[in-house]
Amino acid sequence: MDSTASHKKPKKDRYLFPTSAGIFLTNACPLRCVYCSDDSGINAATLSKNQIQNYLRLIVKKAIIRRYALKSESCDCILDITGGGEPTSRLEILKYCIETFKRLCQDAGAAPHIAITTNGACSRETVDFLIANTDLITISYDGMSAIQNRNRRCKSGAPSDEIVSGTIRHVNDSGHPYVIRTTIGKDDYIRLNEMFDHIRQNYGHVLTWHIEPIYRIGRGTRCEMAYTSFAECYLDLLEYSKDKKHDFQIANTAFSEDINLPMCDSL
Repeated sequence: MDSTASHKKPKKDRYLFPTSAGIFLTNACPLRCVYCSDDSGINAATLSKNQIQNYLRLIVKKAIIRRYALKSESCDCILDITGGGEPTSRLEILKYCIETFKRLCQDAGAAPHIAITTNGACSRETVDFLIANTDLITISYDGMSAIQNRNRRCKSGAPSDEIVSGTIRHVNDSGHPYVIRTTIGKDDYIRLNEMFDHIRQNYGHVLTWHIEPIYRIGRGTRCEMAYTSFAECYLDLLEYSKDKKHDFQIANTAFSEDINLPMCDSL
């Protein structure tokens, strides 16, 4: 028998019955971002409660099987609520999803963990609900007011910075774990250092500033800002930030410590 055979097998507890999943609740969105990868807002399709329940049951069922297979007393079950559509724009559906997931996990003896990505264009009451019912909030924000208002306008055409930056400040002041996710086009690559200073000075409790260039899908295919690699400017930003006191991480998928494919053909 090959003495190295045991080393070639994946760890049982890593691949057996995955219990981490994402859910895309709706394509509805109050913003009309110029580079939206999902072309959101044009088609406002939304999952039904029945579809959500069936999907969540499947994930939690995997947690039950995993728990018994590994003879464990408990198991983590992770739900990532995301979309190109804005999940908070269908608040009743969002609340149903979160409450159902928590109930199913409780019944199964699994520990629920919930993350959500939002564009931040929502009411203070909605933000308070997210703070109270999620473990991590990722807020899409393009680094500075002028850039946010140019790229991520409201459906009406109005600027979005005031409401979104207000959401970030509220989450920041609450102490709840959160990430700022910035999408950047080639015209603004040279402003990464300015964005860094703005975030450092105004949002001191952010865990990570995650930056991605425009994806070449959806409305991004029609966006002139999409087609230049930002690698050089990103590396310059990392060098610039070394001597600046900050507690948050700077991240990009292509420069992750893990080996990953670039997100959505972004580079």
